[in-house]
Amino acid sequence: MDSTYLPAVAALAGSAIGGLTSFASAWLTQRHQDHANRLSRDKARRQKLYRQFIEEASKLYADALVHDDLQISTLVRAYALISRMRVLSSPPVLQKAEAVVRTIIETYFSPNKTPFELRALLDNDAIDPLRAFSEECRAELESFKDFGDARQRARSSGKRTNTPSATGVVPAGKSACRSGAAWAKTGVQQ
Repeated sequence: MDSTYLPAVAALAGSAIGGLTSFASAWLTQRHQDHANRLSRDKARRQKLYRQFIEEASKLYADALVHDDLQISTLVRAYALISRMRVLSSPPVLQKAEAVVRTIIETYFSPNKTPFELRALLDNDAIDPLRAFSEECRAELESFKDFGDARQRARSSGKRTNTPSATGVVPAGKSACRSGAAWAKTGVQQ
């Protein structure tokens, strides 16, 4: 090979490698951000579903404590929410939700509670059929939080991440490979 071509080939190879590295870095960053956004949407969807179920089950349980006439139509919304949980939630959350509805149905078939009996139930914390469900939901939702926390811990400990900067965003017109001194000269914090 002619020695006059060597610098040109080296420059082209360096440009190609730099371009591929930049592309790979941007692709990995975008992939991570998409994954984080998807997890955030899933978590928000589950929070809304769990909130709706807790509100509906609370109304049904309060009604069951003072009434003994079970209308199947009153349970439709609760079962619809449970069906949505079958698609989105983990099996333990689903089991707790089904247990709540069973408790509500059993309460409808038990004798009505008087105000004094209700007060005794409140004093003994025996009136909260949603506690186990709520705790299971909290545990599931915290598992979504653990993903973000692990990522944040990696950043704060100085470990390398897939992102070109701490936020994953490089200011427009700036190169991700500038040194700290170069960033300081431009007045942009790295």
